[in-house]
Formats: sequence, structure tokens, C-alpha cells
Amino acid sequence: QRYHQLGPAWHVTDQTSLFDYGPGETTATFDQPGFPSPDVAFTVDELEQQQGVEQFQKATEQCAGVAADQQAVLHCIFDIMATKDPAYAQFYALVQEFLANGPTTLEQAGPTVTPGPAATPTSTFPQGFFKIVDAAVVNGAAVDAAGTVFASVTNADQTYALVAIDPASGAVARSITMSGGGRVLLLDGSVWAAQDDPTGYGRCSVLRLDPTTLATSATIPVVCDIAGVSVVAVHDGVWWLDRSTSDIDGKGALLRHVDTATNQVDRSVTLPFANGYLTSSATTAFFGDSGSGNGWYRLIPGATAFEAMPGVDTPFYPSGEGVWVGDSLAGSAAFFTVGQSSDKVLPVEGGLTAADESSVYTTKSGNAEELWRYPADGSAPSMVAASTTVHTDRGDQPLYYSANGGSLFIGEHHVAAMWTVYGLTPTGTATVIAQVAPLP
Repeated sequence: QRYHQLGPAWHVTDQTSLFDYGPGETTATFDQPGFPSPDVAFTVDELEQQQGVEQFQKATEQCAGVAADQQAVLHCIFDIMATKDPAYAQFYALVQEFLANGPTTLEQAGPTVTPGPAATPTSTFPQGFFKIVDAAVVNGAAVDAAGTVFASVTNADQTYALVAIDPASGAVARSITMSGGGRVLLLDGSVWAAQDDPTGYGRCSVLRLDPTTLATSATIPVVCDIAGVSVVAVHDGVWWLDRSTSDIDGKGALLRHVDTATNQVDRSVTLPFANGYLTSSATTAFFGDSGSGNGWYRLIPGATAFEAMPGVDTPFYPSGEGVWVGDSLAGSAAFFTVGQSSDKVLPVEGGLTAADESSVYTTKSGNAEELWRYPADGSAPSMVAASTTVHTDRGDQPLYYSANGGSLFIGEHHVAAMWTVYGLTPTGTATVIAQVAPLP
């Protein structure tokens, strides 16, 4: 309850965080859900059961020098058995000597930590996992009906590219150079890729690309700011956020609509306020900011104004004309539209991680984190995929679907997960790893 329910309930989100993030980074980059694992021992007795009486006795003998304090002895035994490093006995002895003799103790040489064996970086991956590219981070991605993943990446030299990844082999089938990174969307048979302006002058754009060749069929100039291009795709077109029209009080900002028939802006809708976050389902745009106290709003198909959603807080996952909000304590996911109370409650297991037009997705901890799909109609859930652990020169790194630099992308028939991992190359640079799995 403390580590897997209370702790995550206090996590900052992309909407509430006040930190700045690098290209491809979110709050999830610095989070590790499922830690500590339920399999980890929390007491000396549990460690003794796992490792045996012999290891317990050995640790007890190594901690004999701190026998004056029985509580410290138990802490010492725990640390040695948990880390398999006997140097912890020296630390505890040093602390006791400091308490007895004062600061002069610290002038002596401290204990030496026993280094663990160096990990061998992963060179092969389980079926369905692929190394896409070295020295890069992912800015955005989308997966089409055939399972092809289109990803915007920033390379180590701060150049940008859009790559098309074959779902069977993991090979980069096509690649084009971009002038900046950003979100990737799929709509009306095209790939739409946002380009932030690396010069900082706000000259951003959204490219419309042919998915087969990645040839550009249209370039749509858009306004952007320090947050980059805020753009979403819904069934009736592409929407992008224009804060340049707002006044000093944050009034007058617009959400502009691009007609896919002409690739031109054909209409705009006034935003409730300027400094918020834009997201969408396949049909509805959502805008707001829980951290500012301004709340969340939706723009349903055909509407000319945003509608308040008073019952919604973050984190949430858009679906249709509403959003799903998880409650891990209650073991449920609730669907909200515009009322204070939920429209529907769906029993689920695990932490809510994603949603599409027909289902919600949760993650469950185990030997490998599992991704599960729960249909919104209440029919039987099914497991979609299981993650893995990669070995890096910085130690073992589990790949989580919602953390560790991971991003999850739900397509029509496939789900794609992408992670940025460090320590797989001799230079220690970033490596992009992807997993593509069919939906049940």
C-alpha cells in the first residue's frame, strides 16, 4: 500500500510538473513504477527465508562489531544480505564509533564499498523487441493498421529524423531528415509530423507525408512556443494550438483546425485560457490544466465552443467524447464526460496506462510487467504483451510501459512501446528499443 498505491498517488504528471524536460523526456522518464517489486524482501526474516540460514549466520558474524546496538545489528544484517556486500558492516561500525568518540572518527579512512560485477550489455532481444537506432531519443510516434511504427527521433548530434519501422523485423524501412522533432499523428491515410523550430524563432510546421514513401505532400506553417508544437488529430481534421493571439491575461488563444481536403486552416475555436495542455481521443479534443486550477474542457465533433468537464482531474486517458480515470485503490477505471460523477465504472486490475475508443489498458507487475486490455463493454480482459529486462553497463534495467523513458502507442490493430535506454553501447549513449504486439 505504501509503495504501490500511496506513492504513485503523489507522483507529478506531465500536466502538474514544474520541471523542464529534454527532447523525448516526460515525467515518466524519471519514474519507475512497480519499484520496489513485491518479490523484494522487506525484513530480515524474509531475507533468511529467501537466502537460507547459512547466509543469515554469515551476515550475523560480519556484523558482530556492532553488537552493542541490537537494532543496528538487524539493519546491518539486512543491508549485507540485501546487497551481498559485507562492507556495510564497516559503515555501521563507523557510525557507532562516531557516536562514541565524536567527529575525529570521520578523519580516519572510511570503508571501501565492494564493487559488484560489471553487467554485460544486452546484444540480443526477445521476440517482438527490436533495437531501432543508437544515440537517439523519441519525440513522438504512431502505429498504423499494419503495425508499422512511425517515430520522430532526435539524434545525438541534435539532428532530427522521422523513421518508419517494420513490425516484423524491427528494421528502419524508411527515413527522412526533419528540421525539428515533435508529435506524430495518423489521419486520412497520411502521416502528420510536427516539426519544432530548433532555432528558437517559432517557425514550426506540420508535415503531411505519404506513409509508403515519406514524401511530403503538404507543409502547414503553425505557431509554436517554448513548449513546441501542440497538435492533435481527430476524425474531422488536425487541430493545433495558437497562443500568439492571447492577451496579457491569457484570453483570446485559439485552437485552429486544418481541413485535410485542402491542408488549410478553415476555422478556429477560442480556448478557455492560453496556458494549458492539448490532447485528444480519435474524435474529441481536450484542453486544460489541473495544476493551474483551471480544469479541463472538451471540444466534441461539430462543436464551436469548449465544454467544461468538472469531474475530471489528471492523469486521465481520452476515449471517444470522454476520458478514463483510474483508481488503483478501488481496482476500477471510471469514465467521465461533463458531469461531476462518472458515466461508467469498469472493474480492472493494475494501474491504468492507456485507453482507446473501445478499451482501457492496465499494467500489472510480475517477473515482467504485463500490459492488459479491458474492453469497455465489460467483456473478458486479455493480456496484450509482456515487457523484458535489458542488461546495460549501468546494471539491469526493466522496461516498463509507462516509465523508464517508455512511451506506449495504441493503434487500430497493434500496440507499440518504445524506450530510450542508456548503457547498451560502448559510449553509453541512448539506444531506442521498440516492441510491437498485435491487439487481441
